[in-house]
Amino acid sequence: LVHQGFYGSGIFLYDLLGSRHGAGFARHMRPDAAIEFAPQLRREGLQAGILYHDGVEDDARFTLAVLRTAMGLGALAATRVQAAAPLLDGGRAIGVTARDLATGAVLEIRATHVIDATGVWAAHPDERFAPVPGAARIVPSRGAHIVIRRDRLVAQGGMTLRIPGRVVFIIPWPNHWVIGTTDHEDERPPARPTALDEDVDELLGVVNHRMTLDLSRDDILGTYAGLRPLVGEAGGSTVKASREHKVTTDPSGVVRIGGGKYTTYRVMARDTIDATLGPEGTKA
Repeated sequence: LVHQGFYGSGIFLYDLLGSRHGAGFARHMRPDAAIEFAPQLRREGLQAGILYHDGVEDDARFTLAVLRTAMGLGALAATRVQAAAPLLDGGRAIGVTARDLATGAVLEIRATHVIDATGVWAAHPDERFAPVPGAARIVPSRGAHIVIRRDRLVAQGGMTLRIPGRVVFIIPWPNHWVIGTTDHEDERPPARPTALDEDVDELLGVVNHRMTLDLSRDDILGTYAGLRPLVGEAGGSTVKASREHKVTTDPSGVVRIGGGKYTTYRVMARDTIDATLGPEGTKA
């Protein structure tokens, strides 16, 4: 009952913030109703459930939509270009020196303001854009997922399974279920993150513990992983690390942002631009 009250209060707040507009307020469920919703839930230890409503986003389409919107407003996008160091004039950043990764050509890109929003790349000194003391420390956290056939699991909708310290989601996707995520520090090169064997075992173990599925690796159609650019300390718990973003400004004027998440990207952008333009820019 304590856990139900804790999560119930959080979901009620979620409803007040807007979720109720989709399909109404969440409702509490007795064990029998939860089993009816998802017949493969284990009855042992099942005390209650909460039926709530959420949205689903396609991260690839989301990213492209933001990029296309920016380009429609006059932005110029350059892929496979790596910023190496700021161009300085009297100690102030007036652009960047960059390298075209496709041709190897070195470029000088001049700008009125420079923003470092390189995410998990900022955690790697050999790839980071001109690190300086005082900038937020970025700790990459790996979130891995597994994908199974839709007919392998019977449920009327997605599920949130509570485990010690966090939750695992079972998300409906066309003809499939996406199961995730994990939360572990990852120091590998960030370009192509992958799910590790330990991630797969962890997710299979959670689902099989809470449901009578007996999933195995043979049921997995694919895996994928992403990296969260958390602001924290290396070696600490990524589960407990804050998901808040942090904006800092170098003595040279370079503005850097770390942390944050998809659902707060507009606030992150606002805070970054406010720090970049300063009082004069915000008045304009």
